[in-house]
Amino acid sequence: MSVVFLSYTWSDLAHVNRIDRALRREPGVRVFRDTDIATFDRITATLAAEVDAAELFVVFYSRRYPTRYACQWELTRAFLGAHGDPMGKILVINPEPDEHHIAPVELTDAGYYDWYRDPDPRKVAALVAGKAGSPSVGLVTNDLDPEVVKPRRFVGRYREMWTVHSALHGGLLSAVTKPYGHSVAVLKAPNGMGKSATARHYAFLFRDAYPGGVLWLNMDGSGLRIAGKDVLTHFAEQLRAAARFGNRLADLPPDRVGPAAAGLLTEDVLIVVDDLPPGLTADVLDQLVVPSPRAHTLITARSITAQWPVTHVELGGLDGAEAEELLRAQWHDLDDRERDAIHSLAQSCGGHPETLSIAVSRLAAARGTGAIEQFDEELAAIARGGVDLHAAQVDAQSKVARLVLGFTAALADAPFSGGLVATGLVAGGRATAVQVAAALSELAEQSLLRRVDPDGWQPQSLVADATRGELGPDTCGDLARLAARTVAAALRTEPVDRRLLLHARVLAGNAALPRDEALELLRLTARRHEDLGDAPSARDAIEQAIRLAGLLCATGDLLTAARLAVAARDRAAITHATLAVDRAATSGDRETEYRARFLAATAHDHAGDYHAADAVLPDAIPGWLPETERPTALVARSAALRRRGRFAEALAVITEVHPEIRREHPGGAHRGPWPAATVELAATLVLAGEVDRARDLARSVVDLFAEVGLPEHGVAKDAEATAADADVAIAFADWNWTDERWRAATDRLGVLAARSGEWFGPHNPRTLDLRVRHARALVASKQPGPALDLLSPLDTSLIDVLGADHPLRLRARSTVGAARVAVTDWERAREVLADVLPRQVAVLGEAHVDAISTRFELGIATLGCGRRAEACALADRAARLQRDNYGATTEQALEMTMLGASLKVTPRSLLAGLVRLRRPR
Repeated sequence: MSVVFLSYTWSDLAHVNRIDRALRREPGVRVFRDTDIATFDRITATLAAEVDAAELFVVFYSRRYPTRYACQWELTRAFLGAHGDPMGKILVINPEPDEHHIAPVELTDAGYYDWYRDPDPRKVAALVAGKAGSPSVGLVTNDLDPEVVKPRRFVGRYREMWTVHSALHGGLLSAVTKPYGHSVAVLKAPNGMGKSATARHYAFLFRDAYPGGVLWLNMDGSGLRIAGKDVLTHFAEQLRAAARFGNRLADLPPDRVGPAAAGLLTEDVLIVVDDLPPGLTADVLDQLVVPSPRAHTLITARSITAQWPVTHVELGGLDGAEAEELLRAQWHDLDDRERDAIHSLAQSCGGHPETLSIAVSRLAAARGTGAIEQFDEELAAIARGGVDLHAAQVDAQSKVARLVLGFTAALADAPFSGGLVATGLVAGGRATAVQVAAALSELAEQSLLRRVDPDGWQPQSLVADATRGELGPDTCGDLARLAARTVAAALRTEPVDRRLLLHARVLAGNAALPRDEALELLRLTARRHEDLGDAPSARDAIEQAIRLAGLLCATGDLLTAARLAVAARDRAAITHATLAVDRAATSGDRETEYRARFLAATAHDHAGDYHAADAVLPDAIPGWLPETERPTALVARSAALRRRGRFAEALAVITEVHPEIRREHPGGAHRGPWPAATVELAATLVLAGEVDRARDLARSVVDLFAEVGLPEHGVAKDAEATAADADVAIAFADWNWTDERWRAATDRLGVLAARSGEWFGPHNPRTLDLRVRHARALVASKQPGPALDLLSPLDTSLIDVLGADHPLRLRARSTVGAARVAVTDWERAREVLADVLPRQVAVLGEAHVDAISTRFELGIATLGCGRRAEACALADRAARLQRDNYGATTEQALEMTMLGASLKVTPRSLLAGLVRLRRPR
């Protein structure tokens, strides 16, 4: 026997009765409708059981159907039981001339029976009999964000939730609506209207549409009052902290977190961006959407620009019946006068849920003592705008409850633990732990706080505003200082509660806090973010501390900011470190001065200004440097020598320190210094010709990060690039070379460059470096055309990101010249190389391998232009520099010597053939 559930509104009873009779005549079909509920049965429980048991849900979907709460309840349950595939379980009968009233969009896409044009109940019965009989499948559950499963008291809003759902999925159904790239919907409403509650309820009800789960990002629009870039920074911080990504986004700057997260999504995910602050432009809003067809973004906001072309869903107030339903948890047995009072209240306050809850709490507290008469007076005052119920309710609380409200009003508009409040008020001598616990319960009963888990609470934004007004600036300032000290103490303990980091940032911006306390909060926040592996957020916090302190900022804060900026390859490191150098030198603090000089020199090196780096920091590492810092300094010294072309010295330094680091970190912990030191050793070995060992070392680092689930980590990417360089060197050094081997090794660099662009961005220095490496390998493997195609559009990015005279940009230009030589475009090759050589000599010195290579290629191009004497002088000088600085027996020295000799006797007409016969290098 197949069970069919027939759903409809009473206004369509005549049509439904005809369909019902036809269905009941079909053999093997049992029809259930609400008239079949036995007397004294619980209506909701019976309907739920029948909807779940039904193999087919038949809905007579007239224009009145979406307006009926019970109908929408039935439809939602049936839709969820259909696993997002309504064609399998739901049949829509449409009696209207169009389909615009049908929601969600999947029901339209599934098709429907057109009753308007063919009102034949026999055809409907036959269609139902054909569809019935398929097995019913129960709901699928998946792991949900803790925010979604918090206790909730919720009614109505089905129409709005269906509109949201259609917006988030309609773009994928091109037969119904015009498709768009990423699905986004915005829930808009004033404070306290239930935006977050609606988003939570939607995420819970429609969880099976998102097998990848729900990500809840709390933007704290009222607490931070952030805008522009700060919103993006906070959005990125929230995404980095999402458990589903582990630490894979940890070292990415804010503008790359969203695109990188998109690449990690393998299933459909709902991303709720909750409580977005107002005033954001469309271009900023675009960056708050993870750019993946797997990401469905629901934003809640009080207001949002109409210029942003996404679905905007206005959330209105509750009507009288919905208000009754909302308040049944507090008040079960309403009499007629009380019910009338609640309906009047809903009308007076525009159905505002928070206001309704507070007003009914006041009425319930005085129930049976003439409260209705007093409530009628308040209703009249509300209608005139003369009563602030939030302020009145705050004022009516006990002394300890008011202290709790004042304490929490200083925090962010985000969850906090009851233990935090108790610790603060007890330590401040304001209350006992028992009193605080009782006050929290009292405030929850009065709808002034919302419990979100056994020890978690959520403030109400309008209540916080009313609390600040009622308690006054002196009391609120005193409680804010107490909250700041409590949060600071909690941040010093293990393990750290991530929720505290947001509260700390908000408290640090409270004008009542002394500057020293605000600065300490920001320092602790930065330290904790770094401990959690979120260096970009740590840097943002310490930069906020520097801005707050102004000219009085601490040298230690400058050093922290410089260190974090160096790790991010940001030129701001130079500014911070230079100021720290000046301060330390003035005070005679030689240890701080050295550390600041070390950071400044490293930052100059990253900027390609080796002369400035050498001027800031002498070669010697001081003997007093602690043993814990010495290995890092030596690894950095090796990298500096390698960049300057002093490979033998670099190898000596890194070979000395690497075993020591290995002993201190025998497991090769990915957070320790071993991975970076090993990549440095491998990179130096490649240049020294020990390519097999270099490749093995680099691959060991790649494997380490893969094992801990961080394959995209920056050090892992550096290791991949070094391993690819070693593969290229091995392929080109093999005398049994083939074009296929060259191309395979070269293509690996191309793949790495493409992946780096997707992860770190196309203009990231790491990506630019890989593209230049790829181009050089293309030229060496006799593919000059593709190399020129790659380098031509790259030059603008190199200049914009690094500068016209950065060593990498000069290397790219030299590679362009070499590619022009390879295609015998002598004049253009000579023009490029003649421009590059003096600039490389100025930046790197004439003995640097890049300058030597450029000089030699310029010699070949010069001969191609018919200037033999000048060409031979250039080639001879290049060969001599190669022999004197890197040894006479190196492959490069031998090639330059032999090819240079050939240039002296080779006729110009045969030069192209000689160039084509060169070995790859």
